[in-house]
Amino acid sequence: MGTVIETPEPYATQTIDEALRMVGRFRGIGSESLRDQVLGLSEELDLPPLGTRNGALSKGQRQRVVLAAAVLGDPRVLLLDEPASGLDPAERRVVRNLLLRLKRDHLILMNSHHMRDVAQICDELIILDRGHVRLRDRVDGVLSRLRTREIEVAFSHPVDRDRFDALRPPLQEVEALSDRRFRLFFDGSDEVRHEMLIGVQRIGTVLSFANAGLPLEEAYLQLLAPAE
Repeated sequence: MGTVIETPEPYATQTIDEALRMVGRFRGIGSESLRDQVLGLSEELDLPPLGTRNGALSKGQRQRVVLAAAVLGDPRVLLLDEPASGLDPAERRVVRNLLLRLKRDHLILMNSHHMRDVAQICDELIILDRGHVRLRDRVDGVLSRLRTREIEVAFSHPVDRDRFDALRPPLQEVEALSDRRFRLFFDGSDEVRHEMLIGVQRIGTVLSFANAGLPLEEAYLQLLAPAE
């Protein structure tokens, strides 16, 4: 079993190579195999030079070092607590690609508040609220049931906001994000979504028409919203 905690602190005085080799020896990995694994993970996770001391690393770099240590020896189960915490977009993609590779034949249990990571990596989802399971389902099952009530539409040319008055009702509200991008609020039904798509195409040339925000984030907020 390999684990990653949210705030990893590898020994500051050790180099990356020393830290990884120490973990490998604890796991009984032979020296030749350990060398190959360290080099392979260093490349896959885009680690800094292996001679760099951990104390000189950023939080995101330390996170990737600890993740490399967690997968040394190819454990069948990984327990990951906020594995993308502190990572910039490029680092997040590197970690995501590693986890997508590993999930094919490993069990990964990941705790995260980053709904985009959950949607892209996880197959099943459990939402906890103060220790109680509020939802347990496949990610695609949650998304299929979600009624998204906000749409962002982008036009090829500037559009006057008053043009959307022709869509009321069922359009409830419109928010101008720029002179070409708008957020539309409606009841979330497929029928109204289709009606608005036809309506905005009459307004101008549509470049994009998509859910606003992250669907899983909306599911989380809807599930935990206080009762009215």
